[in-house]
Amino acid sequence: MRYCRYCGNTGHNRRTCPSRSQESKNSDKQYMNRYRSKSRRCSFCYETGHDRRKCEKLVVERNEWINQNAIYRERFFEDMKRSGFGIGSLLRRNDSWKSEYKHYYIIKNIDWDSINHDDTYSHPVFAAPIEDMEHPIHIPAPLYGLRDDVLANQLRWRNNSTEVENPVPENTIKPPAEWFTGNSRGLPQRLK
Repeated sequence: MRYCRYCGNTGHNRRTCPSRSQESKNSDKQYMNRYRSKSRRCSFCYETGHDRRKCEKLVVERNEWINQNAIYRERFFEDMKRSGFGIGSLLRRNDSWKSEYKHYYIIKNIDWDSINHDDTYSHPVFAAPIEDMEHPIHIPAPLYGLRDDVLANQLRWRNNSTEVENPVPENTIKPPAEWFTGNSRGLPQRLK
């Protein structure tokens, strides 16, 4: 049951109250229209006049991120094929400060969607140690060098202690077809 906040009777609200004058109803309507137009502000670009759903700057930035990610993934895939890094590859990792203490891992799975151009700290590689195949671990994917030298365009691991010991043939490295579009669940929160 509705109650009027102006007169207290039932069956109508304050906006449609027959006890109020038309002038007060019009002034309320003008105030609300003025208030709504000022308060409507985009949470992405902070400009007024639109909201996040209709923000053109958000669409442009999201498309730019997806395009950059598609280029990065294509390059990453070519380097994977060149180095033989894929499911079934044998990796040698130095997991200790002692260089003679090495572990060998077989790559069991790759979370393709976690490989993105701006996410260098994800661990998308699911690898099982040879000595304990029942307890696989997640290791980071290789990344590109940050220097402008010969290594800058090759896949390397963050600490240079991991190498592909036994590569797989390049025709066995098959990411999902939609991976190359650049779309990802790893899209930054600010662009969602």
